[in-house]
Amino acid sequence: MQITDAQLEDDGRLTVVVQALERFKVVEVERELPYSVATVEILPDEELVDYHTQRANDFLQTLDFRQSEDVSGAALAACVAECLEYHGYEYRKVNIKEAQEGVSPLSNYDAEFLASVEREVVEDSIEFAMERYLCEPPSAESQPLQNPRIYDANEVEKLVEEWEYKVWVELDTMLGLLRRANPNSNQKQSVPVPAQMMGLLPQEPYKPWPEEFMLDTIAWKLSGGLIGTSSKSPFVRVPSFRKVENEDEAEKKEADEDNVVVDYYPPLRRAHRLSYVIYILLESIVVTATSIGAAPPDNLRQHLLEITSLKKRLEEAYNRLREISGVLSHILEERGL
Repeated sequence: MQITDAQLEDDGRLTVVVQALERFKVVEVERELPYSVATVEILPDEELVDYHTQRANDFLQTLDFRQSEDVSGAALAACVAECLEYHGYEYRKVNIKEAQEGVSPLSNYDAEFLASVEREVVEDSIEFAMERYLCEPPSAESQPLQNPRIYDANEVEKLVEEWEYKVWVELDTMLGLLRRANPNSNQKQSVPVPAQMMGLLPQEPYKPWPEEFMLDTIAWKLSGGLIGTSSKSPFVRVPSFRKVENEDEAEKKEADEDNVVVDYYPPLRRAHRLSYVIYILLESIVVTATSIGAAPPDNLRQHLLEITSLKKRLEEAYNRLREISGVLSHILEERGL
């Protein structure tokens, strides 16, 4: 969590604007008054850690001296280092004045921050974190795996991108059904998708969007504009990244790298964000759908925080979307639409 602004009120109360950044657990409570202070441990998703195991294992082999061979621990350290580098981009800071006008439940990306994120700096931070973890004496609490599995980074990324794609396609399908089921559809009323969420739509999906897919058109229309109901900020569509496909492109990239800022944002970070924010939309749709048979989940947000896999959160979101789509299809059949 981070405090983006604070203000001492006339009556002695302290108003703070706080943004939640990552899943974490409290390791030690240091004090509770006048405000709580604790040491916490970031808990990255399993796939984010798995993605770095291959790199951590390769890095381990380059070290002449090491105190540990805990590849999984080094991968976790790499994952935490990477997420800390991108927090400035992922969470546009909100001040007190903006908060008084209204705070969105979903933080927008900072349109200006990514250009200042140098990929080499991120890579250095990741390697420093792994080296520190492997070369310092292990703590008494550490329990490294005896035979850690080394995951293929490309396979991890591909698996997550497949589920990310399925969620977007099913969301698009469900919104189309909602528009058809809405008796005021001729007035172009529909369930709104948060603009910040639209920024997560992949610009270069691993396979083309279906021909009838509408969300990509909506995302492009938002590009270059301002979003927000109270305070306004630029719409940010996170960049997609694809590896250079041939030697000619590689040579061109190498020749231009001193003059061009190459935007890079890890696809797994994008999918990680979607695996949470999709439920902001699903919560409102589930409430609407209760009267037509879809049961609202109990303690949904706590349930999400307890899921350690972003693939599982995406899979569960996909299944919820499918359930709502099924109910809507049944209604449309009954109406003869």
